[in-house]
Amino acid sequence: SRFFHFNSIVGELNLVHTEDSSHCLLQVDKIDVPGSQLIISTATSGQVTIWDIQNVVKRVMMKIEEDIVPSINNKIHQILQKQLHQSGINAIGLIKLETDKEVQQPFIYNYHLATAGDDCQLNICKIVVTRKDNLHEDECHRVELYKLVSVNAHSSQITGISWLTSNQLITASVDQRLVVWQLSTQTLLNNTSLTCINSIFSGVPDIKGCATICKSSKKQKDMRMLLVYGAGLQVYSLTNM
Repeated sequence: SRFFHFNSIVGELNLVHTEDSSHCLLQVDKIDVPGSQLIISTATSGQVTIWDIQNVVKRVMMKIEEDIVPSINNKIHQILQKQLHQSGINAIGLIKLETDKEVQQPFIYNYHLATAGDDCQLNICKIVVTRKDNLHEDECHRVELYKLVSVNAHSSQITGISWLTSNQLITASVDQRLVVWQLSTQTLLNNTSLTCINSIFSGVPDIKGCATICKSSKKQKDMRMLLVYGAGLQVYSLTNM
């Protein structure tokens, strides 16, 4: 993995840090924790890894303030690693839950994580991040990952995931199907189910992924759309799905 710093004023992109990995990385996303810099990555090994890059970001910003082209040699801190799939994880989706309980110390943040890949499995997990500002910087986060439910979602590898709400998501696959799933969970680990509530065929061959966007208009209500891309592009109105 490589970390870059982009200077928007002069239009420069500089490589500031390189991190070696034992497997090829496929996906990366940021975990939105206030005051922190956590990222999540997936690999061809079927593993999910969560990293703390706060130290790298701090050192880069310090060097920028000193007007020095940043270059960092420190290794980033790995917080958690878990095997979720038999092979490569091609798609991940992360959404922050609205039921977060923020106490003075520590702060607790909850997320739903969806992963899918070559094994045609769709996994839904819950991530709980506890942030403790009074601890040493290497121990300021406790991250827990619970696997809630797993289903055989498609007949070919899954390449796209997009959350609609904290309990509803869409998956896209090379089999050219788009599937809408409903997640029902009553407790953290028990009585969790994932149900297909809609499925349609996409005209895009070799689907590489999907994304939801919101189109704003002064005359009409905001309209959410789904973009499906691969060997072509198809746009859906989510009000019709």
